[in-house]
Amino acid sequence: MSRDTGRTYWCVNGKKYFSKVEALDAAADLRSISFHHHDDAFSKVDWLTEPALSWPELLRQRAQQLRDNYDYLRLWYSGGVDSHTVLMTFIENKIPLDEICLMRTSPIAQYEDPGNAEINLVALPFLRKIQHLLHNTKITVLDLGPELYLKLFSDPDWLKRVNTLDFRISYVSTVTYLLPELNSHLDRGIKLANITGGNKPRLEKEGGRYYAFYWDEYLKGDLNFSTHETLEEFYFSSELPAVHVKQCHMVKNYLKQNYPDMTDLREFFRNDHPRYVNELNNVVRLRAPGEISLGKSPKLISPKAQQQLMQAERGNRAVFDLYWRRLEEQGSFKNWRFNENTISSGFIGIRTKRYDLGP
Repeated sequence: MSRDTGRTYWCVNGKKYFSKVEALDAAADLRSISFHHHDDAFSKVDWLTEPALSWPELLRQRAQQLRDNYDYLRLWYSGGVDSHTVLMTFIENKIPLDEICLMRTSPIAQYEDPGNAEINLVALPFLRKIQHLLHNTKITVLDLGPELYLKLFSDPDWLKRVNTLDFRISYVSTVTYLLPELNSHLDRGIKLANITGGNKPRLEKEGGRYYAFYWDEYLKGDLNFSTHETLEEFYFSSELPAVHVKQCHMVKNYLKQNYPDMTDLREFFRNDHPRYVNELNNVVRLRAPGEISLGKSPKLISPKAQQQLMQAERGNRAVFDLYWRRLEEQGSFKNWRFNENTISSGFIGIRTKRYDLGP
């Protein structure tokens, strides 16, 4: 299969950009930018009708589709519900993965710190437990340490390359930029897929009807030059859009049954609201093998990254000072790019078009 590299992009004055930062640099204001995520395929789908196939069957078809279309399948696994559901789909349907990759990060090379607890205490023990089911699957643990933080923030074009202001370097696009050998399969003519769990649906309600849409900021640094040729979001696919349509209808049905009078759905989809996060997970994902989380945040620096930033402040001032200097450089111009016109609130989100799911 020939990988279509134009599925997800930003557009300014008719020109496509695979980097949000470059799109923002080219734009005069926010109104001149549009965000496109599988538009060509999604626009041809009947969003009003829930796919008849069951959720497990659609997941099976998606896993088999990836196996059929690529020579090498690498799953980025964290032990969280999104990637865990992907892993169990492959295992339960006996569809082999070539590699499962996990990332641990620390600017001071302390990989047992609390910021890596989900990997150390959930993901790795679970993979050891089911090793007999993985057969020839390679398990790779990447320890991303001080030299990689320094490499990233020493690059004056770091932001254009990784697409996120976060101190966290464990986004797939960041890692494949820092470690280009991860994609060396392409140089040998091997069709490689970097499979990510991605994110869950986002809906809004207007006039009694439900609509599906997406914010680019939910994708953060998983989209950029180093991944757009190989990235496969498991739940968002141009080849099998029914997977995403199905999960949108599953969430819509849940909201209609449990929150029929909720008109503003923004509270339900807040990623820092534990109750609603758990409810959403239970609707469209399998239960994770363990419950360890530092939480989510809509702010610039995620909770995991905050842990690592504190490490750098104590033990790697070169990286700490360099990161803040880069933020100061970015925060000195085009403040309309940021929420509340301040870089500390992160890039302002840009929406996709929306799709009508009906009443």
